[in-house]
Amino acid sequence: MLLSVVSLAHDGNWTASRPVVYGTYVACVVVHGVIATFFGRIMPKIQSACIVSNVGLVLATVLALPIGKAIRGGHINSGAYIFGHLENLTTWPQGWAFMMAWLSPIWTIGAFDSCVHMSEEATHAARAVPLGIIWSAGLCGALGFISLAVIASVIDVNLDGVLSTNLGQLMAQVCMYKYHNSSC
Repeated sequence: MLLSVVSLAHDGNWTASRPVVYGTYVACVVVHGVIATFFGRIMPKIQSACIVSNVGLVLATVLALPIGKAIRGGHINSGAYIFGHLENLTTWPQGWAFMMAWLSPIWTIGAFDSCVHMSEEATHAARAVPLGIIWSAGLCGALGFISLAVIASVIDVNLDGVLSTNLGQLMAQVCMYKYHNSSC
């Protein structure tokens, strides 16, 4: 997504090459390693800042996408399309594609085990760990459902056009459709 921001800044006229993508990956790993190694004492503050920024980004997305579509004169997709339309753009059978679509949400909600791993450092772990698991899974489920419902409500129904983007990220293409006139 970081490289998609650069492409958005150039109105979609820039595409990251494989070395640029790999270099960005290595830079992120190195930065994370440095932060984890040298800034362990402020890690709880970094964690809190990341949580607040993620919730803020979800709220900004949930508000900005429908507003952007309304300003541009588009219509919101129907509830039947949002919750009932299934389009298989792969060569896999319909049932298999449906089941594979659940991998990302299950992986996200299933990542609550980080609360268990941090139980050694937590004060009042007997209370904090179960609450962390409940809040983590609950907020991931609720915010993820809301985000995906809003994205499905504003996405162009021509999914082939959305997926054939040169931005490299579907979310960047959805944002570009909503805010940049030159790229629609």
